Amino acid sequence: MKKMIYFKPFLGVFLVSCLVMLQPEASAADVHSLARIGRSLSSEEIVKLEKHLETDVSDLNARVKLLGYYSGKHIRSSEIRKIRQQHLLWLIEHAPESEVLGSPYGSLSHHGDGEAYYQAKRILLAKIRDEPDNLALLKNGSKFFTLNDRSQSIEFLQKGESLDKANPFWPKNIGQAHLLNTQGESSLKQQRIEAANALAAFQRAHEISTEMGKGSILVSLAKSAFIANELDLASEYSKELIKGGGAGWNSGNRIHYGNIFLGRVALLRDDIDSAKAHLISAGKTTGSPQLNSFGPDMTLARELLKVDENGVVLEYFELCRKFWLHHRDKLDDWKVLVEGGRVPDFGRGYF
Repeated sequence: MKKMIYFKPFLGVFLVSCLVMLQPEASAADVHSLARIGRSLSSEEIVKLEKHLETDVSDLNARVKLLGYYSGKHIRSSEIRKIRQQHLLWLIEHAPESEVLGSPYGSLSHHGDGEAYYQAKRILLAKIRDEPDNLALLKNGSKFFTLNDRSQSIEFLQKGESLDKANPFWPKNIGQAHLLNTQGESSLKQQRIEAANALAAFQRAHEISTEMGKGSILVSLAKSAFIANELDLASEYSKELIKGGGAGWNSGNRIHYGNIFLGRVALLRDDIDSAKAHLISAGKTTGSPQLNSFGPDMTLARELLKVDENGVVLEYFELCRKFWLHHRDKLDDWKVLVEGGRVPDFGRGYF
């Protein structure tokens, strides 16, 4: 009888683990598709899904739909936040390799989630400690800690790169993590150190990427080289961006950012005419999914306003209207301020 008392809890955990392993793993594309489905569900359908999970705890697709539905809502409702936290804690405990944990739907923060975040952190660290060479765990761990503990994130990424040398995911994300460290109130010296680390990582990623992948990394190479004060290198990468503009969804980004960085380098070298010409060329981009949604880079525009080159900035605003269709009101507001001799607060309008 004693054996049965101790065996039953173990059997329950074992069966849950087996069910999760048998459950089809959702790919990254599936995760976003399922989350979108979840966002469109009614409250009645959500209640049914929650009831369903009481009898089929291993249904990962159902959990992803629920996380999609709760995404955003958890910011406004403490009750929904707790429900979401429970789903994520279950996933970290029972399906830590699931792709949803490496997506925005699988994130927790120490600010917003408090003890649930620290509980998740303890579980995840223990699992990685038990399986230090598990690439899926290292990947999810790196993403989980990107905003909460960047040094831990970089440590996992470096471990992944040492085990999986042919995969550009690791150095590319090491570079992104170091670039994030250039933001905020760190000193110029520290920003340049972080940017140099980012540049080295992006160079490694670029070397082992496909031709399409190389193109997407060039913007990050140009940016990290610029912040690291490697101006010749920043110019070289920027020219390569523009040269390879051509066709494709990323062509608008390449033309836009290549000209932005060339203009910023020119301005640092007191070549204002070249800086102005590059700002206009950046505005002549055909746009892209990112530029059309989040808007154009305003860094060079702001820097030119500081040297009283208001006319070219107003011309740039007019060019940006052609692709930034849903935020023309912002351009109108900025135009009024610039015409009044002021420098607008462009907010997140910087690359």
